[in-house]
Amino acid sequence: TKNAFIPSNINYDYTISQQIYTVDDLQGKNGKILSYSFQNAKNLTNGDNIRKFKVYMKNTAKTSFSGNSDWVSMQESDLVFDGNVSYTKVGEWVTINFDTPFEYESGKNIILCVYDNTNSWYQSTTNYYGKTTTDKRSIYNYRDDLSYNVSSVGVTGTLTPFVGNAKFVFEAVGTGGGGGQDPEDPEIPE
Repeated sequence: TKNAFIPSNINYDYTISQQIYTVDDLQGKNGKILSYSFQNAKNLTNGDNIRKFKVYMKNTAKTSFSGNSDWVSMQESDLVFDGNVSYTKVGEWVTINFDTPFEYESGKNIILCVYDNTNSWYQSTTNYYGKTTTDKRSIYNYRDDLSYNVSSVGVTGTLTPFVGNAKFVFEAVGTGGGGGQDPEDPEIPE
């Protein structure tokens, strides 16, 4: 399954998206998450694909979004990445290495918020691989000219049962914070 708007719609200046990844998606892992990867589904020309992302994460008991204004408030303390992201090829896994590891609480779901604040657009949409779920596990909005406040999004979003393919790298057990990677990282399949 493909979706053109999650995590980002590059045809607009700004996009905000939130996705819920469940305990089942995370395959029983726990501890610090060091990175997140999403899967690109469209070829883009070099230079048109550089976006400015802020990535936020939060532990939650929430399993779905209940309405088109059901945004989860994010704070600066939830920010795990702030920087440029580049992607060009179909099928490519795009990895975002976190500036600050995310402390995942075992048994909880995760809300992943991607805020594309590039403030420029490319005259094309992109696509991302993912899966369709039975619940509304994603919400998004995109627009030109006006940025978002992640602590109070305040706009009507679009709900979808689509959730993007994702890989999360957990800190290897016993590394003592050395940033090792667990070879069995959860991958949310297509």
